[in-house]
Amino acid sequence: MEHRHTIQSSFVQATSFLFLACSASVAIAIPFSDTTWIHDGHYYGIADYDQTWDVAQSEAASYTLDIGGGVELKGHLLTINDASEQAFVEGTFIKNFWQQTWLGAYQYSNSCSVTDNWSWVTGEEVGSLSDWSYTNFDAGQPEHDYERVARALNFTGGKWHDFSVSDHEGTVKTVVEFDTIGDHFVDIDLPPLNFNNTPINLASVGELSIDQSGGIIDQLFGLANVRRIDDRPLGDSDQLWAAGASAVEARVLAKFTGYAAEGFGVFENIASAPYREALVATSNPFYADPLNDLFTDLGVSPFDVYSYGMESNLCGTTVNSIENRNTCVRDHMVTWEILNGQSAGNFILAWEDLTDNDFNDLVLEVRGAKPVGTPEPAAWLLFFTGYLIFGRRLLFQGNTATPSAAVVQEEPC
Repeated sequence: MEHRHTIQSSFVQATSFLFLACSASVAIAIPFSDTTWIHDGHYYGIADYDQTWDVAQSEAASYTLDIGGGVELKGHLLTINDASEQAFVEGTFIKNFWQQTWLGAYQYSNSCSVTDNWSWVTGEEVGSLSDWSYTNFDAGQPEHDYERVARALNFTGGKWHDFSVSDHEGTVKTVVEFDTIGDHFVDIDLPPLNFNNTPINLASVGELSIDQSGGIIDQLFGLANVRRIDDRPLGDSDQLWAAGASAVEARVLAKFTGYAAEGFGVFENIASAPYREALVATSNPFYADPLNDLFTDLGVSPFDVYSYGMESNLCGTTVNSIENRNTCVRDHMVTWEILNGQSAGNFILAWEDLTDNDFNDLVLEVRGAKPVGTPEPAAWLLFFTGYLIFGRRLLFQGNTATPSAAVVQEEPC
């Protein structure tokens, strides 16, 4: 069962706080002191105990800070996004308390490169470290000297080092940062969910072409940041529009994953087993499906597809990108590739039920995949074992857009 700690504080002047966590379910609030532990709108506290990264991450995410006025800030492991915050952390925690503290960064997938597939637990930066807006590694770091895939960053004497998430218990302390973003960590082998959890109200948008300025995709990503891929060969009239009075916050329903040698497979999001191979269909010989084999894996790690929305009137449990292969209604798929610098290589897929034309029947996000240059004329099929949501729609909205860099996976070392 998930537990959350709320740290309450009442104060006249914005000074600092210190809290001690005695166990997984006990938190003690300490009055604000003269030391200012507030920086650029973020609050910082010390969890004064030694633990491994994975335990520290879970504990930090369980805290909220009540700063009064009905405002609660979410806790997460320390993240450092610029030189100003780096200097603040050095001057406040490293010099005054201890030399080592965990950073809320981890490597979520194996790679031949020591700098690929890193992320903050908040989702503020995801992908290659070379694309991050700020880093402060020591010489020779990260050094990639751990056998296990996942490694976490450690703040050592002002410089960043990588360590195994299960190492250094008893020597590394924990700083918890509080802000409106919070922790969006899912699993040590996955990038975090998008940190922007504010749903977009689609009701006021109306029926707008995806290519029209002001449309839904334009609002989410900016019109210049997406490339539309439409697998309907006749015409380009697909539209994305609102179906409902208000937006409903989307959530992950299921995860599709697969290796290039095995094809698509699927397992429930709550467990890694059983793993089932996806169904495969052969295309109509007279129908060239440009989305066939759109995604391929580049290494030993799988690419991931997340399901964010499914309307109850989607027909059946299988969906094909070729509309005439779908039962009951002529569902078909429309895909958008996110082209901006932080998300290049990621894709949004939407299947449309032609009976309502809302593009919300099933919305997927693909991370860590590479488009194939010359697709073959054959269909691919996704087998959906998610959770049907009856009686209401889960609308496609802002938190399906992942602010992450492309996961460029190399060939096995």
